[in-house]
Amino acid sequence: MDFGKIMFEMDSVGFEFLVVGGVAAFAVCLGCMPLATFFANKIDLLDHPSGRKQHAKPTPLVGGLVVFISSFLVTLTFYGAEGNLSVFFWLFVVLVVGVIDDLMDLSYILRSVVHLGVVLGLWFTDGLMVENIGAIFSDSNVVTFSLGVGLLFTAIAVIGAVNAVNMIDGVDGLLGSLVVVSLISLLLVDLFSQQAGSSARTFEAGELVIIIGALLAFLVVNGRVFGRTIAKIYMGDAGSTVLGFLLVYVMIDFSQSENPLIGPVAAGWILGLPLLDASAVILKRVMDRRSPVAAGRDHLHHVLLDRGFGVNKTVLFMLAIHVLMITFALLVEKSGFVYSDLLLFWGFVALVVGRVLTSMSFHSDTTSLVFVGGTSQKESAAKESVGALYGGGNPGEAGGQAERRLRLKSKSKSKSKSGGVVA
Repeated sequence: MDFGKIMFEMDSVGFEFLVVGGVAAFAVCLGCMPLATFFANKIDLLDHPSGRKQHAKPTPLVGGLVVFISSFLVTLTFYGAEGNLSVFFWLFVVLVVGVIDDLMDLSYILRSVVHLGVVLGLWFTDGLMVENIGAIFSDSNVVTFSLGVGLLFTAIAVIGAVNAVNMIDGVDGLLGSLVVVSLISLLLVDLFSQQAGSSARTFEAGELVIIIGALLAFLVVNGRVFGRTIAKIYMGDAGSTVLGFLLVYVMIDFSQSENPLIGPVAAGWILGLPLLDASAVILKRVMDRRSPVAAGRDHLHHVLLDRGFGVNKTVLFMLAIHVLMITFALLVEKSGFVYSDLLLFWGFVALVVGRVLTSMSFHSDTTSLVFVGGTSQKESAAKESVGALYGGGNPGEAGGQAERRLRLKSKSKSKSKSGGVVA
């Protein structure tokens, strides 16, 4: 890696955007946190402790809101009308829906309809669509899509990425750290591509740095750092949803063109561990004839915590896996290997299958019934992990309704059975 050439390219795309912009976003985001906290307390945009939430006090759900606003303001300052205002507009729509969901738990159907509308909007204003998924069956036959199939696949990819990011947001500092690594990877892809003569895509390097700077500021108050044992602010469903949309937008933008910056399969690996974990968990739940959005301690961070890892060790372990996955994909992508798409696609499938197989024994252990005071371990695990799909902040409807059903079921059985077994 020629860091001299990289520094030259950083200067050619605008040193002030890549460094000053990132520092400005960090400062603005960090400076807005106290005001956002005050705002959250005023309108009760808080994650309140409950039976399944172990934090000590109500915690503001404004991390995503502050990251978005600070990134937008700094981008507008540095880029003006040349910035990606249409992208920010659609992300703003996602953000508003997420904030409302954090406040009152919108229905899953309504949120899905809005998200599909945003996908169509991004296609109409920015041409965002997956047109091919690479040569995943041979060395040269690229799998391409017609307009209708491409839009359908794009919608599935976007909704899948958003859910993957939501699902991984279950430990302080985890989501922000993983997304920062993914964005840094995309930034390096952009810079190396400019070095090789390819033109930068819609989301330019400076804008990526601005978003990275804002996320680093969020991690200062969300991570368990500087001796802090609890997070001061959560990302919230609004934040995790916006980050999911942002990541998949940049990945599609970089991989779908006549001269792409990265192949479509390698781009998927940049979502890395969140995509792997979500795919394996959903597959395992379907195999068990359970709802894919049902509560359960089957995500990787749950497994690590239940095996005795602390929060920071869990974050560092998962971050290391994420970095290794992205590094492997980029090395294969840039190696010139003719079967790179095939290797990466089926390699990812193998990882998902392996993750499912290794989770089976642990799943059987955690779902065994151990009664304490008339309450099963299965019920306790469900209470603790319900809403994990929507992160450490406010759960979405699936989490909230599952918890309410669990309480109603417990009350019903307590009337008919005194200290009886809960099925």
